[in-house]
Amino acid sequence: MSSGKLLKALEPQGDAWLRLPDFRRDIVKSVCLGKVFMTTEIRSSWNYSTSHRYQWADAFCFDLAQAKQHAEDRRTKGSRWQIKEYAACVFRGEHYAIWILEINADRSLSEFGEVTLSGMELKDISENFPPRRKNSVIQLVSLRSQVVATKGPFRSLDSDSSGGRRHLSWSSGDQVRRTPRGVTKVIENCARQVRGM
Repeated sequence: MSSGKLLKALEPQGDAWLRLPDFRRDIVKSVCLGKVFMTTEIRSSWNYSTSHRYQWADAFCFDLAQAKQHAEDRRTKGSRWQIKEYAACVFRGEHYAIWILEINADRSLSEFGEVTLSGMELKDISENFPPRRKNSVIQLVSLRSQVVATKGPFRSLDSDSSGGRRHLSWSSGDQVRRTPRGVTKVIENCARQVRGM
C-alpha cells in the first residue's frame, strides 16, 4: 500500500477539511474498496476483560508500517497493542479521496441511502454519511495518490514485546473479517454509475 500521512480526520461538526486547496471543487471520478489500519492500545479491564483505546485521528493509517510505528511511538512498559484492518469505501476525486468506514456502527453504510455520483463533489459524499456517534462512521481524507484498491479479507495483528529497546513483534490475531455487506453494496452501486458516466 502506498505510504503517506493522513491529511485529516473529519470530525462530525468540523470543517477544517473544507479549507484544503481545491477540495470543495473536487468531483468524484471513481470509487473502490480501500484498507485502513486502526491501532488501539489494549488495556486490562474489569472482570478479566479488555478495553481498546485509540487516539482519534492518529489511530488511523493508510499503510501497515505507519500503524506499527504509531504503536512503537506510544508504547510503555507492559503495554499491548492491536492493529485492525478495516474496509473503506474510497471516493476518488482529481486531487483528493474521501474514505468512509464503519467501526462501531449500528447502521450499515448502505442504509444511508443511495449515493448519486453524477457531478457530486467529495464534500457532498461526506454529507451522505453523517455519523450518529463520533466513533461510528469514520471519514478520512487523503491525497488521491495514496489510494490503492484492495480486497478482503481484513485481519488483525496483536503485538508482543520482548522488552528493552527491541521493536514490538506482531502476530496474526484471531479476527479475520470479510468486507461488510453494506460497504460492498455502496461500492457496487457507485461503480455502476461510474461506468455509465
